Amino acid sequence: MSIRLSEMSTPFSQELFQQLPIVGILRGLSATRLRSVVEAVCDGGLTNLEITMNTPGAAEQIQVAREIAGSALNLGAGR
Repeated sequence: MSIRLSEMSTPFSQELFQQLPIVGILRGLSATRLRSVVEAVCDGGLTNLEITMNTPGAAEQIQVAREIAGSALNLGAGR
């Protein structure tokens, strides 16, 4: 699957960031665990999440996380 950056981009929400100015970082998470982790992050009240680009399938994981969380999370890529 090839995903372009423009397909992943959504505006950063300063309001979400201010609710809890902490960023969770997922590094090396398997795709099979992504749904349960993203749901737990949302249920736990975290509003900012980064998936590192050295994670296998990171671009696809970011897209899937966006589908799972909708507008409940600021999602980004990191190193």
